[in-house]
Amino acid sequence: MERTADLDSALSFVIGRIAEQAKVSGEPLSDEQRLLLNYLPSETAANWDRNFRCWFPEISTLSEYVR
Repeated sequence: MERTADLDSALSFVIGRIAEQAKVSGEPLSDEQRLLLNYLPSETAANWDRNFRCWFPEISTLSEYVR
């Protein structure tokens, strides 16, 4: 996917809102979090390997997630 001015504008807005909400919550984004947001994937989901296993543990219920 080739980046356009509209996409760059949308990404800037979303990243700005995430940073703003993090600051409001009392936990501003770390340098690592900001770096990850600034280097989001540029490929569309259709090009991703859907068989790739995520390294996050599977959560079967919401109660396991919210502790």
